[in-house]
Amino acid sequence: MVNANCRVDDPEFDAEIMAANNLNQPNSTNEEFAIKSIENKCVFLALEVSRLVLTSKEALEFAVNNLIKKIIKTGNIDTKIKRTVKMELIIKGQITKGELEEDEASSINFECDTNKMSCNQCNALLTCQSCSSKDLKISSLEKEISFLRPSNCQSCLDKEKPAFYGCKECDKYMCEQCNAKHNTDPAFIDHKTKYIDPLKYKVKDTYKIRGIKIQDIKMLNDELLVVADGKGNKLIACRIDGSDRMETMLPMKPFRMAATDVETIAVSFGSEMKVGLINVTSGESIDEFDLHASCFAIAYNNLQLFVSCQEKTEVISDSEHTVHVISIHTGVVHYKINLGDFTPENMLVGVDSRMYFTYYGNKCICTEETGSKIFDVDEDNMRGPWGMTFDDNDGVLIVCNKSKNVHRIRTDGNERTVLFSFPSYIKATRSSAYICCENISGSIIIGRGNRFAVFTRQ
Repeated sequence: MVNANCRVDDPEFDAEIMAANNLNQPNSTNEEFAIKSIENKCVFLALEVSRLVLTSKEALEFAVNNLIKKIIKTGNIDTKIKRTVKMELIIKGQITKGELEEDEASSINFECDTNKMSCNQCNALLTCQSCSSKDLKISSLEKEISFLRPSNCQSCLDKEKPAFYGCKECDKYMCEQCNAKHNTDPAFIDHKTKYIDPLKYKVKDTYKIRGIKIQDIKMLNDELLVVADGKGNKLIACRIDGSDRMETMLPMKPFRMAATDVETIAVSFGSEMKVGLINVTSGESIDEFDLHASCFAIAYNNLQLFVSCQEKTEVISDSEHTVHVISIHTGVVHYKINLGDFTPENMLVGVDSRMYFTYYGNKCICTEETGSKIFDVDEDNMRGPWGMTFDDNDGVLIVCNKSKNVHRIRTDGNERTVLFSFPSYIKATRSSAYICCENISGSIIIGRGNRFAVFTRQ
């Protein structure tokens, strides 16, 4: 036997799932690679291969074909999403000089695409010509994939936007914005689009930052994850996997945050009645505004900060909940919005100036900039809605403390769905859950207590 190593260089590949699926089953077939072991979180496989496999190009192609199919099946690689799994085979063992010369002369680098297996030197489609079994022919995989929908929009210029709608007449899949244009175009009046379930998510990474209590999380420029630490009174900037951390000390306990540009975070300081602007990359305090009211949920839009405030009224036991709209440059209050009968936990403001609030009375509420209610969402499985963020396709994501669900609501309120429930690793804490979205990869980050989970689209 000759030892061979195989490394799969695909960011979507999950070695832990592979280990859970027990890929390392013994295989006595001489024509196949037998997998011996998997190291945790490392897509590095120790394999054994019969010497006969290396002496025949057809046998090697057959063995690699089977190995690829095993990796796809056991690693839960979603063939609905077009991607390339690149594999590098490194042969280690006592190979004779003659075998080595023969191997070098017929050296093949393989790439496994979701609809073919080809040699990246000559682009030839590799199939086993001597085998009559359907299961071993790549053509069957090609036929199956031809019926699967693409994951991204086929109509707009932004090819990274996920497709949520399909039109049979147009034979296209579209994002929400393109679907809206399609449905209002007189040329497509007879067409009917169909809503497709959103892409599924899986846990990519989990980690802790010890000694902190998460008060909020935000993404800066889709590169930095910023964490408000209410225990250490600081901001922590890091990558979404928790690496490369930088800390900025704050003069008081942070409550909520809003990203205002690629480097700056606005922080509300609760009962301290202040809002601060912090440059996260330099650690400098840019400005501080005194609002003379307790400052809680905060959002940013069009050079204005929207701050949910609690103001004492003439009746000592009573209080009024308003949103102060202030200039980000001067801190001057432009106007106040009366929220009426609810106290928001978190808030967002869209480009159309619509405001979205989570309310612990098990509701998500959308209002105009005047405070007039447009719609609210009151679902049975939306219990304890808390953290919220915009996603990359005209949707609001809401994470719930009690039901442990992540909901997606379209910004017009017409479509609502539960994307997933977060795992026991995050459920184990009594702290509130916060959520943000990294739009480059579409990853969703949930933070609760001192724990984080990163979800990616399958």
